[in-house]
Amino acid sequence: SLSPILYFSIIEIKDNLESAKSLDKLKEKMDILWHEAFIGKAQEEELVRASRNWQNDIYNHRKNSPVIPKQLYEKYRDPDEAKMYRNSDALVEDALRHLKNKEA
Repeated sequence: SLSPILYFSIIEIKDNLESAKSLDKLKEKMDILWHEAFIGKAQEEELVRASRNWQNDIYNHRKNSPVIPKQLYEKYRDPDEAKMYRNSDALVEDALRHLKNKEA
C-alpha cells in the first residue's frame, strides 16, 4: 500500500497538472478572440460576452485549483508578477499597433 504522503503527493501533482492544462485552454481561447477582435472578425457583443465568460472561467479556475504552498507562492510571486506585466505590456503594444495600422 502507498504511504499517505506518497499518495497525497501523487494526487497533488495530478491536480496541478490538470489545473495547468485548464489554464492553457483558457489562454488559447483568449488569444484566438484577441486576434479576431483586431481583424474585425469578432463583434462587440461577442467580445463583451466573452469577457464576462473569461472572468467566470478565471474565478472557477482559481476556486477549483489546488492551494499552492506558501513557500512556493513566495518564491515565484515576484518573477510571475514581472512576467504578467511584460505580457500585458506586449498586449497593449499589439493593440496599439493594430489600431495604428487600421487608421493608416
